[in-house]
Amino acid sequence: MVVAPFDHHAPNFPDPLLALMWKTVSEDCNLACEYWYYSASRGQSRARHNRIDPALLEKTIREYMTQTAGSATFLWQGGEPLLAGLDFFEQAVALQAHYAPANTIISSALQTNGTLLNADWARFFRRYRFLIGISLDGPRETHDRYRVTTTGRGSFDLIMRKLQHLHGRFLCDAFDVWYNDGMPEMSVGLFDSLVSACAGRPSSTCTHSSACSKTLVLEQNGDVYPCDFYLDAPWKLGNIGSNTLRQILSRPRYGRFLVLVFVQPETVIAWQRKRFRDHWTRMGRAGKPGRPLISEEIRELIRKVSRANPLWGTPRIVGELGKLGIKVAKSTVDKYRVRSGKTPSPTWKAFLKNHVNDLVSIDFFIVPTIRFKLLFVLVVLAHSRRKILHFNVTENPMAQWTSQQIVEAFPWDCAPKYLLRDRDAIYDRAFQNRVHAMGIKQVLSAPRSPWQNPFVERLIGTLRRDCLDHVIVQNERHLRRIVARYLDYYADWRTHLSLSMDAPNPRTVHPPEQGRVVQFPELADCITTMNGWPRNRIQGRSVTGRATSYREGRGPAP
Repeated sequence: MVVAPFDHHAPNFPDPLLALMWKTVSEDCNLACEYWYYSASRGQSRARHNRIDPALLEKTIREYMTQTAGSATFLWQGGEPLLAGLDFFEQAVALQAHYAPANTIISSALQTNGTLLNADWARFFRRYRFLIGISLDGPRETHDRYRVTTTGRGSFDLIMRKLQHLHGRFLCDAFDVWYNDGMPEMSVGLFDSLVSACAGRPSSTCTHSSACSKTLVLEQNGDVYPCDFYLDAPWKLGNIGSNTLRQILSRPRYGRFLVLVFVQPETVIAWQRKRFRDHWTRMGRAGKPGRPLISEEIRELIRKVSRANPLWGTPRIVGELGKLGIKVAKSTVDKYRVRSGKTPSPTWKAFLKNHVNDLVSIDFFIVPTIRFKLLFVLVVLAHSRRKILHFNVTENPMAQWTSQQIVEAFPWDCAPKYLLRDRDAIYDRAFQNRVHAMGIKQVLSAPRSPWQNPFVERLIGTLRRDCLDHVIVQNERHLRRIVARYLDYYADWRTHLSLSMDAPNPRTVHPPEQGRVVQFPELADCITTMNGWPRNRIQGRSVTGRATSYREGRGPAP
């Protein structure tokens, strides 16, 4: 099992570079090689060869497929893996297909001495696209000296005949022929490893890598070892039948092996630097209590302040917290503050709120009288808290009269920066010159687009629904009195959703314990409020209609 580099203290799962290698029949082999240290069979035939238990095979493949991350690689070695039989490998590929997640790429490779190849094996390898490696020790003289059959004869000619079933050419004497102008036609392990190393990519062999590849070797009975050269009992990591793959990779013994084998010089140097830092850190803290812990509440407050004010630096946040009675070090704020990755931009809500104090809207609306005359009402509305700055009523509106109303709305040096209005002809050149002289910039809505001046339009609609739709206006003076009293109520008592349910003039909250609710006649429909007793207000004041308001008080209900 080949594992990509990872911190042995915290294994990484799943891993697309994780591969599974089986010693398929353990040490069993049909050759009697002179140098084969691993096998005790020395090529002797057995009545029954070692094979992986079917239940163990299924368990291992099932667990491995959960760690593959889209790519699964199976490597089959021995001994001679073909001794397991074709039926064994057919079962293995069926289990791979059964447990593989969707869209998983399955790769298989097998290393054989080639003496057992036949047409059935060739068809199987071709169908499942196996990568086949043939073990040859070089030319005939060298190969036949070491790789011999049980009768002592060389196996080179036998292997060459068997290779005809694979329909391929084996190039072992010339790298340039194998390379084929960058388009190799087959895989030669030594050449593959050399090319990978020259290209700066991980090599499949230890000899061409800066460190040994991390390989778990699985015996036929499920025993697991960290390397093919560490098959001793002290290095046994467990058994795949009784342990999970994650448990085996997390064993402290495997961690010690990785430290023993895979540590690079720069890693040792980094360890020494860390030991040096830790040593002087302990020396500096000896006998001292250290800095007190920062509570989670203060940490969250630092994050909240920095998120709400992305332009503030650390000293500014330290100063603001100091004014709240919270003393923290600059390094503490540096540690917990939230930093913006780019120049912060205000939200549209914040952008409009920053400019709302400079916006004023004006508009006319018409009210008919009992004698069918039309009276014109001009209102001037400040956007900031929906305050009515000025209103007036006239029967004959003219540009001079309208411009005079603007002067009366802003008698001192308190003119706004922007004035929103429509394109009515009443705002002629005389009006525009007067507004320009006051330093006010006019913003005109599009023709027949009242929705572009929504605040004043909403005020007019509210005034009609709450008041004017319930009265019959007699004359100009009567209308002025009605509108004045309604606007008095509007400014002091009417709540607005945009003002967090407050009135334009901030309104005091009177809880129930201050007194009972008392009813007062007010305006021209049922307008209900829940407020404290207004001592300076005339009781029982009534305009036209049957308006009523309710307030808390201590006096008797009228």
